[in-house]
Amino acid sequence: MLGPTRSALAGFAYFALVFLAGSGLGTVRVLLVAPRIGAVPAILTELPLMLGACWLICGWVVSRLAVPAHALSRLAMGGIAFALLIGAELALTMLTTGESVGDFFFAYRSPSALLGLAGQLIFAAFPLVRAQPRVRREPSPSAAPARLDIDRARRASAQSLPRAGTRPRYPAAASSD
Repeated sequence: MLGPTRSALAGFAYFALVFLAGSGLGTVRVLLVAPRIGAVPAILTELPLMLGACWLICGWVVSRLAVPAHALSRLAMGGIAFALLIGAELALTMLTTGESVGDFFFAYRSPSALLGLAGQLIFAAFPLVRAQPRVRREPSPSAAPARLDIDRARRASAQSLPRAGTRPRYPAAASSD
């Protein structure tokens, strides 16, 4: 699979899984938590849980679909997922509340909507900042001879130095009689 196709597929999968998780958490937040503690505290409660889920989902999608670690591939994945998420939210808002596109974007002036947008932007950045798991590598066999050469040079220089408390031996000077 080519890089751009893989990034697009990964962006769609990332969006779909996060949207599914967000639908569940969002329903609990709106119906149970927000009426008791208010919209902003409810979002502040949900946001760390949602971002943790996004982090785990992102790692799974990146490794499962082998998204290249190149910044462009990762930005494409996050950008596609973000665009799909905003589009899905817009469509759901229009279908469920009858609001217009302008009303949808006008709502971003409220603190709760701005917190949600901040979370969505972090969600979009996760593919870029999510590092590939590092593979521990053993030293290559070609590195061993270099190490031996360094050890041999240290031993040779240690043998040529005079021992503590002894006088250095110098070759006898040639006499000129």
